[in-house]
Amino acid sequence: MGMNAAMTQPAVGPSHYGGLFARFVLPHWRSLALLGVLLLSTIGLQLLGPLLLRQFIDNAMSESALGTLTTLAATYALVALLAQIVGIAEAYVAADVAWRTTNELPPCSRTSAGSASRSTERPAGRLAPR
Repeated sequence: MGMNAAMTQPAVGPSHYGGLFARFVLPHWRSLALLGVLLLSTIGLQLLGPLLLRQFIDNAMSESALGTLTTLAATYALVALLAQIVGIAEAYVAADVAWRTTNELPPCSRTSAGSASRSTERPAGRLAPR
């Protein structure tokens, strides 16, 4: 009996997941490319912040001009703000791709979830009975 059950289940391998990826994710390649750019931008901005801070401290220790220190401080604040904005945009694009991809998946079969038909008959906001 164990061998029959194993033979009836489809084999799930890398080619299966590659097909799913090609079918559901690749149609959103523009959003994925934008997500990659935003991700790399976030990393770059996060690396730039400490470098500016180091330069500010080095200039302060060497008693540089106040204008130089002010410029470095303003640049650091601008980079920190920009990093936050890019991080928010990255999170938005990632969530958008995730939702659009998930919404394109076929609905689950009713046989796998015994009470699936009852759960769809409830009005929105109502809890399922136990």
